[in-house]
Amino acid sequence: MRVLIPVLTFVLACAAEPALAQTATDAEAPKENPQTTASRYTFNRVESGFLRLDNISGQVAYCSQTSGWTCQALSIEGATDLTGLKGEIARLQDEIASLKKEIATLKDPPPPRPPADLAPRSDKGPDVTIKLPTAEEMARAREFIEGAWRRLVEMIVTMQKDLMRKS
Repeated sequence: MRVLIPVLTFVLACAAEPALAQTATDAEAPKENPQTTASRYTFNRVESGFLRLDNISGQVAYCSQTSGWTCQALSIEGATDLTGLKGEIARLQDEIASLKKEIATLKDPPPPRPPADLAPRSDKGPDVTIKLPTAEEMARAREFIEGAWRRLVEMIVTMQKDLMRKS
């Protein structure tokens, strides 16, 4: 166990090194399919053997020579299996779909408003008559306007006299 933690740290550092060393020309180069490349595995020397990193699946194995070369897959403590992750992904996708449906129902537009009644009202009747003022009402309105005009002119004249006295 004491050997496993430094070994895993070394493997992760080795796996991250190519990504950190990538240059601009590497970024512009077309990506190769890892299955068609010549080296599927990367080997790194450790105290009494090698660590084998699968470049496609990411699995790490410890290889040593006993009666012949053997490699044993290393399990990382606390790691979950892929089927559990796939199940969780499927559950979350279902939850997202149900939430999208719920949001769609909440965003339904309100029912349409009824159209405005543009027909004339029946209480006025079809014929509209306009009542004109009588001669007597016109005379009263003229007298009122004349009186208001006289008062306005008197106010202006009084104000002018006050200003002339003060200056």
